[in-house]
Amino acid sequence: MDLAIHHISTKQLIVYLLEGLIMKWPFAVLSVLTYWGLPALVVAANSDWPGYNRTLTSERFSPLSAVNVTNAGQLKVVCSYDTGQLVSFQTGLIQVDGALFATTEHDTMSLDPNTCKENWRVHEEFPPGYMKVNRGLAWLDGRVYRGTADGRVLAYDAKSGGSIWKTTIADSAKGESVPAAPIAWAGMVFIGMAGGDNKGVKGRMYAVDAKDGHIVWEFYMVPKSPQDITRGPQAPIPPALSLTSWKSPAGIPISGGGTWTSYSLDPETGVLYVPGGNPAPDFASGPRQGKNLFANSSVRTPLPILSGTTPTAGGVLFFGDMGGNFYVFDAKSGSKLWSINLGGALAGGVITYDTGVGQKIAVAAGMTSPIWPTQKVNGKVVVLGL
Repeated sequence: MDLAIHHISTKQLIVYLLEGLIMKWPFAVLSVLTYWGLPALVVAANSDWPGYNRTLTSERFSPLSAVNVTNAGQLKVVCSYDTGQLVSFQTGLIQVDGALFATTEHDTMSLDPNTCKENWRVHEEFPPGYMKVNRGLAWLDGRVYRGTADGRVLAYDAKSGGSIWKTTIADSAKGESVPAAPIAWAGMVFIGMAGGDNKGVKGRMYAVDAKDGHIVWEFYMVPKSPQDITRGPQAPIPPALSLTSWKSPAGIPISGGGTWTSYSLDPETGVLYVPGGNPAPDFASGPRQGKNLFANSSVRTPLPILSGTTPTAGGVLFFGDMGGNFYVFDAKSGSKLWSINLGGALAGGVITYDTGVGQKIAVAAGMTSPIWPTQKVNGKVVVLGL
């Protein structure tokens, strides 16, 4: 694939568009400093897992080494927490500031990372989505942030679970939702909306103020039309670039480009990386000739693994599969060191941390989905250790 990078400005919010693969926004350093003062960067302590992919740059590598190739066979389940819900449990667990956080479609919870005891749990009431899924949350300066199936972004106090603000960025009546795990940096929460498989739905990406929830900027992942809703200041793009890549006939609305997985950001340059979903209609490409920017990012794997892989300084690799199996592999040889079936598909992130009482591994088990033939069990958080 030929990659072409386009830019339009160096004095304001700059938009770079990497054709057909990924999108990224760098923020001019002077603009960020003027608006926010010195930006508060999320830096992962060696023992924590404070974001969906641990670091803003999505390096899932953990420097912990207590669990290694010599003792991985001694792992055991330390504790578990049953959510009591039959949902598509794909939460990206995070552990920071002495708490383990998880989400279901309607609930957000804080647990003791060593005993699985519930610290607090908050329930939001709204009609369930078709997928019944939420993929996790972000943490910044003592607050946690998440999206909802009814199109909102929510902020809670990380210690108490108290509600701080709620902002709407999507219309659930159109099939739009906000299932992705956001990331947070420099006083902003970055999150997009899904639903681009529905006719007429256009994916969008947002920066939301972490303090009060107002929309800092909005970016349409596919060309915006005059009749499309504007929810905040528009991030500038080269209009001709994306418009010319869509050759939809009259009567076929431009659709697609939703975002339903998490994001990455380079804190040194301020570049935000956004994986764009497929254009729509997905399989019937006839009505949407052209490159269909900025959709069509894709990932292909030979195995049914949705949990991600977590390498560590101990020379081991943690991951799980859709059959409920959790594995520890030797990172160098690729040989299996240990495995256990946790009784439910593993589709959320596998993380590892140490709060001072020994390295632990936390797994989200129990994905029940209408599109996957998985075991139907309640979602649960399982913590393993030596």
